[in-house]
Amino acid sequence: MSYLGNTPENNIVFYVLGIDKFNGTGACTQFTMTRTLASDIDAQVVVDNVIQEPGSAYSVSGTLLTFTEAPFSGSNNVQVIYRTQNVVAYSQLTQDQIPNDTITTNKIASGAVTESKISANSVTSAGLANDAVKSNNIIDGAVTDSKIATGAVTEDKIGTGAVTNAKIGSGAVTSTKIGAGAVGTTQLASGLSVNITGGSISGITDLSIADGGTGASDATTARTNLGIGSLGTQSSSSVSITGGSISGITDLAVADGGTGASDAATARTNLGTVADPGDNGFMVRTTSGTTVSRTIVAGSGLTVTNANGVSGNPTVSLSSGSSLVKAWATINGAQAGTNPFEITEQASYNLAQIIRTATGQFTCYFTIPPATLSYALLLTISPIGGSNIGYVHIIEQSTYFFRFETRTNAGTLTNPSKISVAVFSAT
Repeated sequence: MSYLGNTPENNIVFYVLGIDKFNGTGACTQFTMTRTLASDIDAQVVVDNVIQEPGSAYSVSGTLLTFTEAPFSGSNNVQVIYRTQNVVAYSQLTQDQIPNDTITTNKIASGAVTESKISANSVTSAGLANDAVKSNNIIDGAVTDSKIATGAVTEDKIGTGAVTNAKIGSGAVTSTKIGAGAVGTTQLASGLSVNITGGSISGITDLSIADGGTGASDATTARTNLGIGSLGTQSSSSVSITGGSISGITDLAVADGGTGASDAATARTNLGTVADPGDNGFMVRTTSGTTVSRTIVAGSGLTVTNANGVSGNPTVSLSSGSSLVKAWATINGAQAGTNPFEITEQASYNLAQIIRTATGQFTCYFTIPPATLSYALLLTISPIGGSNIGYVHIIEQSTYFFRFETRTNAGTLTNPSKISVAVFSAT
């Protein structure tokens, strides 16, 4: 703007006029203004067209106007005419207060625009002429991540060789600051070391093992090139080793499925077992850490099969003709019938016939006679009733039959309802 007189130094001072009108009531002495005033003289107060004396007729405090006497009743008869000065510093001018294209290159003193004078993201791609930013226009370290709008720097905005290591702040260039396709091979100096910390790389030849790659485009070929077997694809919680050997590890503890030892003797001790006795049979511990092999040996009259248990479970049986029990039977001596009467056995072995010859008298005939008379008889009867238990008396025995009788305690012959017979012989 044009002005007369000396150039203003730092601030622009101007007055802002305005007016408030109030209705007097004849009783009200205080009115609320629309502006905040610092002094009584910041406004001219008129009541019924008469100018009032500041500090004598009225006073102001902030937005409150106070009269020493209440103005007369009237409509808009109290007027407050503002004459407040407003001071605007140059630094208070905002971007919206500056017309477009008013600040040109020749209006800016050399070095006047520094990093602190540029708002974050205020310099965008549209605000830069092609090749406007060159190496000699950038202060070392002045371009940081916060000063570059996302996608603002494209290939056509960068002069050839303009961006060097010294011109780029540490960490200033990230993947979000580089437009798609903005960096090509022509933008990279020969031998420049490129550090890629994010994003992805595509469309390149498989990186060889010598260059830190795998030389492959798929996982299977990569594992083959690197000499990694199936172990590389197994879960860490479920590893299966089907060949080779494991060496140089700490002894695997018993709790982890190992023996906790590096030799057989210590392993047996840790596992609470003993050494193999060497022979087939049943292992028997004789003393601490010592075992022998045992087998089942047949005694007199016995036959043992699979004595050492190798071919099956061992079995022990009586030899042929060596059974101790030669005959037995369970009969009802009280069966109804006319004597002599053949008793029907409830159960029997090697007894061909049992005859009740008379009351209380019985004869038993063998199916296969014993070899000698060296056999023993075991005869029992059920109680006859009450306290009259009774007894059995052997009358005669031969290799073909034996005879016995049953009596009450009083000696009377009787037919018990249950008689058990057993014949024993060692031959």
